[in-house]
Amino acid sequence: MKSKSLVINIFLAGILLSSFIFSPLILDFVLTPRLILISICIAICLFLIAQSKQISLVKSDSIILSYFGFVLFSCISSFWANTLSESIFENSKLIISFFVFLISYYCFKKDKDYFLNTLIKLAILIVAIEFLLVLYQLSFLKSFNKEELYQVYGANSHKNLLSSFLFINLFFLVLGIARMKKIWKYLSIICVVLNFAIIALLQTKAVWIALVLSGVLIVLLIFYQRINWNFNLKWGIIIAVIVINVFFIFIQPQIIKKGLAYNELNTVAGNNANKKELDNERLQLWDKTYYMIKQHPLLGVGMGNWQIHFPNATLKGMYRAEDLNYTFQRPHNDILWIIAETGFIGFNLFLIFIVSLLAFLLQTTKIMSTKKSNYLESLLCIIFIIGFYTTAFFDFPKERIEHLIWINIIFSFAYYLIKENNELKFLSSFKVKKLHYAAIISMPVITTIIGIYRYKGEFFTRKMYDQKKIANNAGVLQQGKKALNFVYSIDPTSLPIKWYTGNSYAILGNYMQAKNDLLTAKNKNPYNRNVLNDLASAYVNTNQKDSAIYYYLEASRISPRFDDPKLNLVTIYFNQKQFEKADSCLKTLLHDSERRTKYQKMINAFLKK
Repeated sequence: MKSKSLVINIFLAGILLSSFIFSPLILDFVLTPRLILISICIAICLFLIAQSKQISLVKSDSIILSYFGFVLFSCISSFWANTLSESIFENSKLIISFFVFLISYYCFKKDKDYFLNTLIKLAILIVAIEFLLVLYQLSFLKSFNKEELYQVYGANSHKNLLSSFLFINLFFLVLGIARMKKIWKYLSIICVVLNFAIIALLQTKAVWIALVLSGVLIVLLIFYQRINWNFNLKWGIIIAVIVINVFFIFIQPQIIKKGLAYNELNTVAGNNANKKELDNERLQLWDKTYYMIKQHPLLGVGMGNWQIHFPNATLKGMYRAEDLNYTFQRPHNDILWIIAETGFIGFNLFLIFIVSLLAFLLQTTKIMSTKKSNYLESLLCIIFIIGFYTTAFFDFPKERIEHLIWINIIFSFAYYLIKENNELKFLSSFKVKKLHYAAIISMPVITTIIGIYRYKGEFFTRKMYDQKKIANNAGVLQQGKKALNFVYSIDPTSLPIKWYTGNSYAILGNYMQAKNDLLTAKNKNPYNRNVLNDLASAYVNTNQKDSAIYYYLEASRISPRFDDPKLNLVTIYFNQKQFEKADSCLKTLLHDSERRTKYQKMINAFLKK
């Protein structure tokens, strides 16, 4: 019994700490430290389980197999991912999510009351800490407008992520009101109020929609409970999967096109333009994601590689990306993100898992209708799983470790309730041997190593930025070389580390090495406008004008409002005495500059002759 409770307590400690741990020494100060910590905790838990020899036979069913199939397929997608380092890192998060699901199920099975009650207490503690952090961050605001509120992010690095994290947290707080006694019940009530207050303050529409939908679902599920209607599980799952596929393949693209057309017809000026641009920006992201999906419909572009392929659809129509050099690492829609990176094969494996979980839960609510507490638990699982994917439809919670941990605990609790009250057919089984335990334990050990190398990469990239600010190119080269490793080759803005070192070599006059580094950068991110523009310049410096022209044109295709490659083309055409071509190129520029004016005067002088 001691080993069981030790596993549960270590796991609970990992869950709590992974919701708050951070490091100010790296660029993304929360993501990698939390991956490392939870990976270590999972490795310890698995080792203790192996030592106790409690599990000798594993039986799998459709729910487990579909989740495992999704994880396996996502890992296999690394073989066709353009940038392997990003794929490895994304897959490490997915592997950890799966282990959180499995260990949570183990904990519920061994001691449901203790594990669930402690999770509720942790949820109360988390809301209290988040509330204090929000109050502290609010003290620095000049006003409460939407842009200022982005400075309020609690312990979650982004206000929308804080809102979605608090939404997941509500699941345990509501359970706390129903399950806990005395002081913990009252604390649960207080924290529900605080939770709603923070969500209301942060103005995250995706979470507001999820809350409204949750209320509607409660009414529908109570109504479903009262009618005498049973559905065939197998056909229910098949029909639901088909309907969802039809929506994402045929219906949503049309909705996006109509939304973009509406925005184009109703372009507004003045202060309202910014709001329209933000709405339009999300539609543009989704539309360009569909361009990617159409090119790689079955297999996707590989885990972690959405950010690499996204600019290939061009940045046209995205003001912040073109004029403010803003970069996107995600499509602000986790479902489209999954489809783009793992194709419809990976998506459907994941979809079967989620739909099966919900379908069996729905059946479980019928079975447990006489047991009020159990009925409430299954009801809440349905509501919050659907609610979570409602927020995920507009945002990016799957990017973050704390979100993945807590939603997988809910998945696991739902699976536990199903297993306790439903007969799931076993599809396969195998005896667990020492070799199996060794292979299983090695997975979180590997993700820990991946996390450490990722941390190292970010640590030295931050130092590289510091050297770049003071124009110390030798320092940029030194820190850039230290940053590079097998799980870190591009920075959080999707720029390859080799782009930084390549430019530093060019400034130092080592043009051949600059070209080599920029070619490597292009291989890591073949559609980044800055990489292509600077690679073209490297070809100019090595007297390879045809290659330079090709990459300048490619940079211009990707970002039509990006004037730098066009100005560089004007230089080449002017030097080649192709004045009409140079003049035509100048006419495509969208911004005034001293360089543009100078070239125009020079070209006009030659055209008059």
